[in-house]
Amino acid sequence: MNRRPWLSALSPGTGTGRHLVMAVGVSGMLYAAHLVLLLAVAVVLARVLGPDQLGVYAYTLAILNILSVFVRLGLSVLLMRETARAQSRGDWALMRGLWSWAARIALVAGLLLTLATIGAAELAGEALSAERRHTLYAGLAIASLVAFGHLLNGTLRGLQKVVAALTPELVVRPALQLGLLLGALWLAGSVPLDAPGAMLLNTAATAVSVAAGLAILWRLAPAEVKAPGPMRREVPVWVRAAMPMAASIALFQVYDQTAMLVLGNLGTDRETGLFRVVLQVALLGNYASLPFAMVATPMFSKLHAEGDTPGLQRIVTATVRGASGLILVLFIGACFLGEWFLGRVFGAAYAAGFPELIVLGIGYLLASLCGPAPDLMNMTGFERLHMRWMAVSAAANITLCTALVPSLGGMGAAIGLAVSMVGYRAAMMLAARARLGIDTTPLGRPPRPG
Repeated sequence: MNRRPWLSALSPGTGTGRHLVMAVGVSGMLYAAHLVLLLAVAVVLARVLGPDQLGVYAYTLAILNILSVFVRLGLSVLLMRETARAQSRGDWALMRGLWSWAARIALVAGLLLTLATIGAAELAGEALSAERRHTLYAGLAIASLVAFGHLLNGTLRGLQKVVAALTPELVVRPALQLGLLLGALWLAGSVPLDAPGAMLLNTAATAVSVAAGLAILWRLAPAEVKAPGPMRREVPVWVRAAMPMAASIALFQVYDQTAMLVLGNLGTDRETGLFRVVLQVALLGNYASLPFAMVATPMFSKLHAEGDTPGLQRIVTATVRGASGLILVLFIGACFLGEWFLGRVFGAAYAAGFPELIVLGIGYLLASLCGPAPDLMNMTGFERLHMRWMAVSAAANITLCTALVPSLGGMGAAIGLAVSMVGYRAAMMLAARARLGIDTTPLGRPPRPG
């Protein structure tokens, strides 16, 4: 008798285990490259811009990330799910119709968003400083470009092309941004780079990465889809499915960007810049664990549709154990070396953010122990339940940050983000256990029937 049945989920001798190990290994290399590039970009921006200019850049980027939701409209998750289903049935007419419909919706939404943002910025008048307005205009296209990138990512993941889906965002974009930053510094000489200039370089890198994603999709799309043929659309079905997904993504972006927005409005640019660096370092651990979720998430829908609950439990357990174990190791390292790392790598001014780094690290560690429950619920038909809990989490994050930032600054933002994140992930963990009979914790012990 196998005393450790959970090992079978990672055993190279099993079909699912072999596929998961190979896919996680390849995507893990991409994420490793991404982390190196992301860290390099963050260091260059922190040292060149300084805390104050970095605060302007970070606040504006938070706004643009929220605006991108109005172009994504839940289409990225819908494309991943429906593309996978259409491919499994060989329904190429439906796949053509899905892709063309989603592209048209995103293009129209992107144009309307651009016009609305320009109008709102002009109406804001002096309430929006000239520096922030210039930075916003320099990055205006980022909102739509990021959304298009997510749509391409979802489509490629639906085709089971995980590595191809990850490459533009994880490697192409940060590599180009780093190259453009270093090139601009070399060409400018003694002229300092400011927030609008840095944002403009980010826009250029994002545009090229989206173009690369389009080229990859065209190359890897099934020949049956690229060949001329009829299109079939199920627009009412897609709209009904996309609405809760769009709401969940919007709520997640609000929740994810709340700390930066509250600090930008109630704090100073310097506090915002310091917190931006601390948050990016804390997110390194979360990014390091993403290969597990990126590979496993498309499997959730397939295994659930097939009624393979034991297989689904094995994949979930393997995912949470790998991800939480990695985050634990990184958190221990941050406890001993975090202050030194912030001061030595980013600059002496950023070492003051070490306490906030520990608070965020605790939050991410506890959240990781709750497992991939949000993705699991989204991919198994419980989008509305997920949306309700995301709304509760976003409201809690806004309330806590608004209450704590005026007196505690960056520490208040860290506490608000960590508490709301852990509460949300714990609620989804309990929901997965009750609705699906899946234990998303590292224990991997589903409830007994009856």
